[in-house]
Amino acid sequence: MGHCNGLLLLWGGVANPATRQWACLPCHPDRTPTEGFMKHDFLAYDPMVSPHFEVFFMECVHPANPNSEWPPSPYTMSTFSSKTWRWEERSFTREGMPPRSIDPNLLLLMRDVYSHDSVYWRGRLYVFNIFFIIRLDLEDNKYRVIELPPINEARGDIHLGKSEKGVYYVFAGGWCKLQIWFLNESIDHTEWMLKHEIGLKPLLENFPWEHSHGSWFVQGVRDNNDETLDRKKPEWDSDNDDATPAPTTEVSVQKKFHKYISRIFGFHPYKEIIFLHMSLTRVVAYHLKNSKVEDLGCLPVDGDDWIQSSCVYTPCWIESCLRANSVESNSEL
Repeated sequence: MGHCNGLLLLWGGVANPATRQWACLPCHPDRTPTEGFMKHDFLAYDPMVSPHFEVFFMECVHPANPNSEWPPSPYTMSTFSSKTWRWEERSFTREGMPPRSIDPNLLLLMRDVYSHDSVYWRGRLYVFNIFFIIRLDLEDNKYRVIELPPINEARGDIHLGKSEKGVYYVFAGGWCKLQIWFLNESIDHTEWMLKHEIGLKPLLENFPWEHSHGSWFVQGVRDNNDETLDRKKPEWDSDNDDATPAPTTEVSVQKKFHKYISRIFGFHPYKEIIFLHMSLTRVVAYHLKNSKVEDLGCLPVDGDDWIQSSCVYTPCWIESCLRANSVESNSEL
């Protein structure tokens, strides 16, 4: 359902895959949304500041119910804190101007979007809320509505993420069009700056896909009975003695396929690099600083399998408040 600095937010719990620790959260008293709205959980955690995490159960406006009078002030939501280990109501007062009327053209763009993206950056939680972004300041219990960048496209994939300098917003439309915006913030002013705009098609036309095969693998339980993901191995150049055969779990390379951005996977947490899912199974890393495209190989997606959600996971080896509930100490997980 979400992730933040090494923790994964699951349905009814939080887990740290790196340390194999987990914790079940107490049930929320009321998860029924108001008519015309949706409710989602968002995670805030920074191990360099505190071993504790917070979960915010927020009501978000539904795409079919745009309302310029929302969110209210105060904006009240349920919050779970691992410090107290209970749910409590918490209110945030609005700073700045309320959101303006929603552009009808934006409705066409957003009507099929149900993104749950959020970013935790320097004590603030940024939540993508379909028509705008809500920034929660967790220290002074205030919130600000931030309008989306001016994108005039009818269809495309969008992503709110965090990277080297802060908060980024990405739009991928058409076949290979890519726009990357950076949120420039001061004490009383926020502004989206177009950091990168490029059509990737010229870079991908003659890209030597066959020279890289990546190291993707499947971990966890599969729905079908396949024990392996055997694939036809790619044909290697017999004149190249240094070539190392790819493992049997590797997807064979397709030299000819339509190249388009099917999904934005996310940002590298410390470098201005974005990971993109191209066409059917291919994944590339695009470097913003030098416009370099790096081939990361093919995903081992088989048969009717498909990618429902994804995140760029950064392992956190710092033991947190999940220490009491480790995988080794509980046989029911």
